[in-house]
Amino acid sequence: MTLRSGLLLAALAVATGVLVAVRPGMSPGAASRSELRVPVRSANLPGSPTEPAPDPATIRDLFHFVPHAAARPGRPAVRAAPAAVVATPAPGSPRLVGLVRRQGRLLAAFAIGGDVVLAGPGEAAGELTVLAVSEDGVRIRRRDGSEELLPLP
Repeated sequence: MTLRSGLLLAALAVATGVLVAVRPGMSPGAASRSELRVPVRSANLPGSPTEPAPDPATIRDLFHFVPHAAARPGRPAVRAAPAAVVATPAPGSPRLVGLVRRQGRLLAAFAIGGDVVLAGPGEAAGELTVLAVSEDGVRIRRRDGSEELLPLP
């Protein structure tokens, strides 16, 4: 250790001693403990006299379902927007559920009677014949000869 580093350590020790001695009546350990204490304001505590006790009737029970008709008093009931009416296919008729790529070919996946049937262009799926399959939708022909573009779900 050089003379310069020794003098620096001695000056640091003297400065630490001066700082500890400046606080009259406190030991060095007491000073560090008092700095760790966080003052608590009693006004923010739930049971303090300045804050009223909560009314149990206004507390929401997270484990109890409340239907919209029985919404809490004083608050308007939140209603969901009516769902858009979507035409559902007749039972038993094929329903497009997605696209599948197999061996480089894009195939349409139809749900028919609880099973999934894959069909490509020129193939039949139930009462439908697939005319074309693209990323935009599936073009089909029904038994009655009508053609339709089915959008992807």
